[in-house]
Amino acid sequence: QTDLPLLLDADALMVIGGEYCDLIAEREAPTVATPHGGEFQAMGADGGRDKIELTRSLAKQSQSVILHKGHDSVISGPDGVSFIADRSSNWLSIAGTGDVLSGIIGGRLAVSGDAIAAAREGQWLHMRAAQLAGPAFTPEQLIDHVPSALQECL
Repeated sequence: QTDLPLLLDADALMVIGGEYCDLIAEREAPTVATPHGGEFQAMGADGGRDKIELTRSLAKQSQSVILHKGHDSVISGPDGVSFIADRSSNWLSIAGTGDVLSGIIGGRLAVSGDAIAAAREGQWLHMRAAQLAGPAFTPEQLIDHVPSALQECL
């Protein structure tokens, strides 16, 4: 019910579940959700279509930005514009790395207020930090590489 930008991930998405679209669609402030496959299904997405189409549909229904995580992450806005990030590290599926992604996106969202830009920038920084970290890392080690990834953008 806040008028502030909102980022939802993990347990927040599981708690809201199938009510996501009803609860979020009326918000005026920007909203970003970052579900992995299981969380995406819990949000009420119906199966049988491809990941891009499903992500677009949920973003439109909820009037929010959805970053559907995975090795082929899809970012969709409520206007149907979608972006695919297909160079993610397999190590980003380790518990805790999604929290790093949420923190990066939340920071970008707080600065710009632009949900689609925050999701795209956050996903890129997260992916690039993983590439810099190497083939195996913990979430803490991933965080250590975020400043270097950010420096590449400046």
